[in-house]
Amino acid sequence: MATTLTIVNSCNDIIWPVVLPNPGSPPLSPSGFPLNPGDREILPVPSGWSGHVWARTHCATSVADAKFSCTTGDCGSSAVDCGSSGGGILSPPATVAEFTINTPPFPDTYSVSVVYGYNLPVTVVPHGPAGSCATVGCSVDFASENSAAELRVSYGGGNEIVGLKSACEAFGEAEYCCSNSNGSYSSSKITCEQNYYSELFKNWCPHARTFANDNSGTTFTCEAEDYVVNFCAPPTPTSGYPYNPTGGTG
Repeated sequence: MATTLTIVNSCNDIIWPVVLPNPGSPPLSPSGFPLNPGDREILPVPSGWSGHVWARTHCATSVADAKFSCTTGDCGSSAVDCGSSGGGILSPPATVAEFTINTPPFPDTYSVSVVYGYNLPVTVVPHGPAGSCATVGCSVDFASENSAAELRVSYGGGNEIVGLKSACEAFGEAEYCCSNSNGSYSSSKITCEQNYYSELFKNWCPHARTFANDNSGTTFTCEAEDYVVNFCAPPTPTSGYPYNPTGGTG
């Protein structure tokens, strides 16, 4: 049976999810779409697919030039669909679910990342063999996190907080961006290690990737028929992730 991605909007407002492949992976359709509260979109996933899922918020079409843009998670396409010309460039902040699916003989892998900042609570629920696959997610009450005031993103320059930047996005310094002196990416432990801000995010979301080289206990495996990416899911019965909710697998 083919694997599917099910994108669910449990938020109180409309969101615009994005589903984009990694280089070399086939695109899914649609790659960007509106999703009203309570609605879901089911996407078949082809063999050998890997990519990212996130949601855009506070989006609108400009009256002046008819271009579509979003305050958080914009994909750079100037349109609702993200596969059009110029699309596929994530504009932080955004909470991102990451997948590699249907690559036998290897199991699927999935994770949640706040490397690009945070804009919405996200959970990934695999529907696979009962009890064998963990749910992973991240939920932050960013409006009340005084220790991260310097990372906050507001809507329209007002008082409504709609996300948290990553430290890299906020400050652009090598120690936060895992970069060398010339600005290129480096995975060495000297230039890419946890820092004050990644530890803040780790305290809030223990099993999410919080910086580029954060690979310890943040990637999960499964052989599922469906992966549900739920934005703004209700609080879990436990204080942290991962967990296996009753009825969450099988």
